[in-house]
Amino acid sequence: MSTPHRLDEDRSRGTRSIALNGWTVTSTKRPILSIPEADAASDALDLALPEICFGNNALSVRHEASGFALEWNMLDMLKAVKKGEGWDAQPGSGAVRVAHADEWSRGQAASGSATRLKVQKPFDWTYTTLHRGTTSPASTSAAPAQAEWQHAPPTHPGIPLPLLARTDIPILFFDEIALFEDELGDNGIADVTVRVRVNHFSFFILSRFSLRIDGVLFRHFDVRVFHRFGTDEIIREVKGREAPYDVVKARLVPSSASRNGSAASARPATSPQPRAPGISIPSRTGFALPAASSPRSPFGSSPSPSLEPAEDLTPLTDINWVAGVLDELALAEEMQRGLRVSDAEAQREDAKRWEGLGRRLEVLRVPWAAGTPVMP
Repeated sequence: MSTPHRLDEDRSRGTRSIALNGWTVTSTKRPILSIPEADAASDALDLALPEICFGNNALSVRHEASGFALEWNMLDMLKAVKKGEGWDAQPGSGAVRVAHADEWSRGQAASGSATRLKVQKPFDWTYTTLHRGTTSPASTSAAPAQAEWQHAPPTHPGIPLPLLARTDIPILFFDEIALFEDELGDNGIADVTVRVRVNHFSFFILSRFSLRIDGVLFRHFDVRVFHRFGTDEIIREVKGREAPYDVVKARLVPSSASRNGSAASARPATSPQPRAPGISIPSRTGFALPAASSPRSPFGSSPSPSLEPAEDLTPLTDINWVAGVLDELALAEEMQRGLRVSDAEAQREDAKRWEGLGRRLEVLRVPWAAGTPVMP
């Protein structure tokens, strides 16, 4: 079944868009911020900006008849970064330090300089953000003045990932929009990327904050948004995962060289194999764009844990591979927590946990968009 749609591209503005079923999806991709733009953004946020900022990039989804819109951009992402005196002492802050922080602190204490240090504008140096996208309410008189995201009922089926994984449904529009990236002083990487794909019956968005602190921890915060054209709801899945660096590293497949005791160079670790969908939006390949391989494979799973050392650390830089491992570790942790009998112990642990952890399913009612659902 085909749906009438219109594709537009304005290279001078760096925009691409698709309009169908009363919705317009627009991606904006421009160069990184100039020095004056970066200074203005830093002043507005009262925050030291990440090293690479795509402050003019954005993804927007707009319902033309009502004026309702969803948007993801750099400024809104960074507004959600914790800052201010004592931010790291707040419950659920998820504050972390680099691997050599303790050694540095001992050196400062020994020299007597630690007491003279004062951070002028303290903030979460990892740029961890729990931003879920900016929602602009409908502006027409026929639509509610303000719509709010609500927890989905326990019986809600959630985002239909098996349907989205079907290869017989053509992708009409796909894009990947980078918002910021920072190498954390050569201690790892933090970045935010938003991906979107549109077919004739729905749009699907994945916003992912990804953090790797070498030798310390991996952390992901994913926001998935799905709408089936003609229905009266938008579904949002919010999921936060984290695990110690060494625990994730232990899931690497050992190289043939290490198993055979050979001095030959190690082979790459086995690539994740497809499994039930749910990890990410598929890569560009097959999305009505020029064929290209992507290091971020679509629905990756993690290799089995191994006790042997792995020489190839490449998978640790593969965001989807790491996402698969974090999901498996989170599932195992949830099962263990379910077996505990001490509620007091669980509460003590919860008080120390990063507030972004867990999975939440939410819905937003959009009755003004309802009609005859478009069938795949």
